[in-house]
Amino acid sequence: MADKRLVRSTEHRWIGGVCGGVAEYTGLDVTLIRLVVVIGAFLAATTLLIYLFAWVVMPEGPPAAPPASGPAPAPPSG
Repeated sequence: MADKRLVRSTEHRWIGGVCGGVAEYTGLDVTLIRLVVVIGAFLAATTLLIYLFAWVVMPEGPPAAPPASGPAPAPPSG
C-alpha cells in the first residue's frame, strides 16, 4: 500500500490547499469537498475554525509538476 499523507495540495489550491489535500487523500472530488466546507461554514462557524486549524497544521505537499509543453517551436529560417 502506498504511503499516503494528508498534506495541503499545491495543485488543487484556491485558498490554502486544505480542501484539495483532503480530496487527494480521500480520493473524492475536490469540488465535493469544497461544497461541503462552504455549506458547513454557513451552518456552523466551527467549520471555518477547523479549516483554519488544518491550514496551519497540515504541511504543504510537494510542488505540482510543471505542465507538459508541446513540441519546441521551429527556429526561424533565414
